[in-house]
Amino acid sequence: MTKRTCDVPECAKPARARNLCTMHYQRVKKYGGTDLPVHVKASDLKCSVEDCSTPAKGGHGWCHMHYRRMRLHGSLDLPARSASSASCRVDTCSKGGRLVRGLCAAHYARVRTYGDVRADIPIEARGVTTECQVHGCDRGDNLKRGWCGMHYQRWAAHGDPLWEPERQPAVCTVDDCGSELTVGKGLCRKHYMRLRRTGSTADPVKAVHADRGCTVDGCGKQVDRREMCTTHYTRWKRHGDPRTVLRIWTPQQSLTCSHNGCELGSERKGLCQRHWAAAYHLNNRAERNARMREHYLANREEYYARTHRRRQRVDANMDALDRALSADYRRAIANDPCFYCGREAVSVDHFFPLAKGGTDHWWNLVRACEACNKSKWARCGTWFQLVSGGGREPVVASDVA
Repeated sequence: MTKRTCDVPECAKPARARNLCTMHYQRVKKYGGTDLPVHVKASDLKCSVEDCSTPAKGGHGWCHMHYRRMRLHGSLDLPARSASSASCRVDTCSKGGRLVRGLCAAHYARVRTYGDVRADIPIEARGVTTECQVHGCDRGDNLKRGWCGMHYQRWAAHGDPLWEPERQPAVCTVDDCGSELTVGKGLCRKHYMRLRRTGSTADPVKAVHADRGCTVDGCGKQVDRREMCTTHYTRWKRHGDPRTVLRIWTPQQSLTCSHNGCELGSERKGLCQRHWAAAYHLNNRAERNARMREHYLANREEYYARTHRRRQRVDANMDALDRALSADYRRAIANDPCFYCGREAVSVDHFFPLAKGGTDHWWNLVRACEACNKSKWARCGTWFQLVSGGGREPVVASDVA
């Protein structure tokens, strides 16, 4: 017996019912045909209501708004609101807004509470922004009894809205103090904390050791503990001898740099940081070079890797024209002095360093001497000029030796 197949063209499945396979038979039962219906997303359909372009996601071909209207009101149109009077129906009330049974919110609350609007009792105007009744006060926040919040609180606490708190004096009241930063009770922070801890503003050390000097020879400071001043007592406690001196303080020869033409403050050996570093590098060049050479030989692979990374950053974002301009600019500035200090230059420096994202474009190239190039390192040129005072005369080792 020949086995029957589905009557749908290009379908070789065996027929199960009405000369159709199971799949096409189920489609006929569900959709009325053997082809699948084309599904359309709800977001692609628009609301069927005229002049409404909202996606039909609510149901029955409507948007959410029209679908909700149909469910609540039985119509797609917005129901008309019931007309209300412009103001409360109580004769002595002029309040409007949202009325309930023709009454404002205050009178409607009275009806619910007392059963009557109590028209003979006027409604207090709350939340009205006016000026405080106290003379000279222009505060206009929510008033109570005609006063602003500050004067109302003064009346509630002291019985008088004109009550004034005691003002804090501008200067500490302790004799011979003179501090102008008072924190409480007319006292500065030192005397206020002393009053809280001891109950008195008097110095407890001076009160106990008054008119008594340190027993260490040559010291005229006041006694603190063990018949010694604070300095010698600390030395005795740490080192066992109050006469122990770890270092002798020597004042700077000058407050400004001793190098000619430099007005920066002195930090080391009468020189500013820039001129001291320059003199140190010049006077210790051989030792520094030997130390750097030793480090290079011990870490040669790291230096090679750093060189490759630098070359890769140099070629980044540069075409053939940029590289040609960079080479021409290097030749043009070959005889220029150091851009930072003005001395003879020995190398080309990237003003904005490659390690920080700089490039090898011509506008990022400047000439630099060896000292400035090493001192600047991988820092921005603007920062180096501000810190080191760039543009000054070159530093000569013989001038600062």
